[in-house]
Amino acid sequence: GIQNNRLDTRPWVSDTVTMQIITWEDAPLFAFTLLVAAVGGYWLGAQTALASSANEEVEEGKEGEEEVPGPARVRSLSRMIQRKSLPRNANEPRHVVIVAQALPVKFKKIDGKWEVTWDDSRNWLAALRMLQEPAKDTKESYNVMWVGCVDSFDLTSDDIKSLEAALRVHNCVPAWIRSKELREAYFSGFCKGVLWRLFHYVMPQADADFGEAWDARWKAYQEVNEIVGKVVCENAHDDAAIWVHGYSMLLTADVIRKEKPMTKLGIFIHTPWPTTDVVRCLPEREALMQSVLSADIIGFHTYDYARHFLSACRRIAGLDFTTVQGGRLGVKTADGRTVLIEISHLGINSAFFQGLAESPEVSETVNRVREEHKGRQIIIAIDHLDMVKGTLVNLQAYNRFLEDHAECDDVTLIQVLLPSWNSAEEQKRIRQSVVAQVTSIHNKYGKACLKILDGTQKPLTVEDTISYYRVADVALITTFWDGLNLAPYEFTASQDEDHFGVLILSEFMGCSRSLSGALRVNPWSLEDVSEKLGYALSMSRKERKANHLRRAKYVKSHTTQRWARNFLDDMELSKSLHRDLSFAEVEQKVGENKALWFKRNFTHLKIEEGAYKSALDDDKRPCVFLLDYDGTLISEDDNQDTVLSVTDHKKKMRPTRKILETLTALTERKNTLVFIISGRERKQLGRWFSSIPELGIAAEKGCFIRWPRSIEASMRNVEDGWEHTLRNVLDWKDDVMSLLKAYTERTDGAYIEHKEVSLTWHYEAADPVFGDTQASELHRYIQKIVSGAKVDITRYNHHRILEVKPKGVDKGSTVKRILDRLISSKVILDKPTVVCAGDEASDERMFKMLAGIAGASETKEKLTSTVYDVNFKLDASRTFTCSVGLRPSAAAYYVFNSHELVGLLSKSSRQ
Repeated sequence: GIQNNRLDTRPWVSDTVTMQIITWEDAPLFAFTLLVAAVGGYWLGAQTALASSANEEVEEGKEGEEEVPGPARVRSLSRMIQRKSLPRNANEPRHVVIVAQALPVKFKKIDGKWEVTWDDSRNWLAALRMLQEPAKDTKESYNVMWVGCVDSFDLTSDDIKSLEAALRVHNCVPAWIRSKELREAYFSGFCKGVLWRLFHYVMPQADADFGEAWDARWKAYQEVNEIVGKVVCENAHDDAAIWVHGYSMLLTADVIRKEKPMTKLGIFIHTPWPTTDVVRCLPEREALMQSVLSADIIGFHTYDYARHFLSACRRIAGLDFTTVQGGRLGVKTADGRTVLIEISHLGINSAFFQGLAESPEVSETVNRVREEHKGRQIIIAIDHLDMVKGTLVNLQAYNRFLEDHAECDDVTLIQVLLPSWNSAEEQKRIRQSVVAQVTSIHNKYGKACLKILDGTQKPLTVEDTISYYRVADVALITTFWDGLNLAPYEFTASQDEDHFGVLILSEFMGCSRSLSGALRVNPWSLEDVSEKLGYALSMSRKERKANHLRRAKYVKSHTTQRWARNFLDDMELSKSLHRDLSFAEVEQKVGENKALWFKRNFTHLKIEEGAYKSALDDDKRPCVFLLDYDGTLISEDDNQDTVLSVTDHKKKMRPTRKILETLTALTERKNTLVFIISGRERKQLGRWFSSIPELGIAAEKGCFIRWPRSIEASMRNVEDGWEHTLRNVLDWKDDVMSLLKAYTERTDGAYIEHKEVSLTWHYEAADPVFGDTQASELHRYIQKIVSGAKVDITRYNHHRILEVKPKGVDKGSTVKRILDRLISSKVILDKPTVVCAGDEASDERMFKMLAGIAGASETKEKLTSTVYDVNFKLDASRTFTCSVGLRPSAAAYYVFNSHELVGLLSKSSRQ
């Protein structure tokens, strides 16, 4: 049974609002069309066309050996949190917390005091300080706080205190990493050694220690993310928007959501998000996906990355995408929320680069470099010493260019090498391969054609970088994979209006889609790069200018500040989708909690609940219990020790002794009728419940009804103990069966369940995408060969089955039929108390039907497929619809699981 099922209704904020009913139903997709469009000049969105309305989901046909359920380990709600956005003065700054792996500042100790300075505007995290300035149009500003990791293992306790105080002056809050070993395992081990490689398509087999080192690296990643998350929660304003950045902080979102469940939370992933097969290599892929989906909004730089993420949601998390306001993409999570997906590339502070580009210092450097390479065309390439940046292949492509274009003997490539965050050993290995290639080119073509600027030995200042951008005839930026690389933006913003450089980009870079005036190349194709270099160097001034102006318009308008404000505005929008929901955290297993969101007036149904107890106490009124079976009275956990294949599925879920005793007692209660409404076949249900003749049974969702023995004589059309609600409507089965067999043969993992009046095609074991495609095709072909007047074809997307059954049969219509027959045959002479319980989407039709009969007009409008011409009405105060499991539902009440429901029914039988 259930212990300590208390509901904590302490409000998170004292002000609350009435919440609307929000239900969750997955939608089958007949077509997938995504339109990337610019809305308002900044929004890169995606839109999908849904060719079918949402269908309920159901899992039927489960049987099994009897198991005695153990005690349910369910923790009652640790808290119920209700929130309404507090009124805020338009002139008051909004609060935002920027969370990243590192703080955007430099600090050093001078004369016993810490000196803290901001990084320059090439660091976009530092550039977010512009959010503190009022926007030109709305005059809105932000109070910005930064949270990031700072090493403390080499600092004294006094140093830690004084440094933290100095950082807080800049609104920077450190998350202290107190162990060098932890830092190495977290950053070098997991961030760079695992995620960075994997997100850039370097597979685990490249690391001989991947498997053995995983546990220690993963533990360190968890620990650092938890440290950062707790610092955020301790320091964030109650109404702050929390914005997490980067692959190094993917678990922080989950930590924050658990501590501050109603906060506005966004995450932006600045690396590529790889294909699902790559993500599946991660042993803890589900935990990473769950944490990312803890956010209200998830940002990516390109549609490709978002598309791969949505694929991972389907294949790893079992979640499909949906569309929300304005054609935006979203993911409907299992906990009842809708997470927005944003596609928007980060920009730069172009005015900063333009201003420096025209400074005397830059002009002096430009003149010096031009004089040094007088009479030669200059190509600039800037790369970090990282395996995914492709510096070696870039040089090989330049070597090919020199081979193919002997006439271009007046060209110089200035290759800038910058340090990376990779290990010193890896950077050394890359440097050695680069030096070998440089030596080969020098030996063949002379040193004038290639110059190396080693920024690892002497860092380039921002003025030096802009100078080389300004003097270059061509910028060659061809990294293999890059989620965020702002060098092309900086190059564009730094151009001399009298000297327009040509930009060559790798087609795999995130910014290649947004910079339309660039030449795109496949960096692995030496021939492609060589040809584009030749074309760029021979391009006319008119064409150079036209291409530059196309890029420059975008770069100048899409600034860092604009990108950030737009994302934060969309974070507000994403949070508004949940303003009418409440939050609860449930412990389902020892040490394992699950967060759920649901409508605020969702009430925990207990025997002590006022309206329910009052209704049961009135024994003069009839009482009707309408109960689903699978997942409602019994769950798979009751048979978890039974190992069965999908083809043995029918042998599971046999009722336990406790269930049989409870139903027997309930049928013996005065003035009470009890019905099981299930999708199972009548032979099976009749055999299982043969010992309870007063139990009514609606088999195959109501195609066959066994009335309680005491009232059977009052019913018509009863043969062999069962009323046949449908006759002579099965002439379609042979044709449909042939089609199902053909698709089963072509779909690995699929199988057919043949019931007396319905057919079900199961594809839960098939490939997720191929199975969905086959189900969609099968749906269409069945519609072609069978008249819509004869059958209903329903895809239950969550459980991945397609059911074909006679027209007009569903649990909602069966509930109406049962109550109508009870009243019309005078078995019930007064408005009854009705208790209806179910656990999944097909049971939602019962809940909606009862709400409609009880007078909820909006429910009638939503359930258009059901006819409400009934000659009776229900009393809404005596109608109790109950979801088994805390989930988004149209039911008014909930219990935690089937064990609690059976206990409640047992107590109700004695009430």
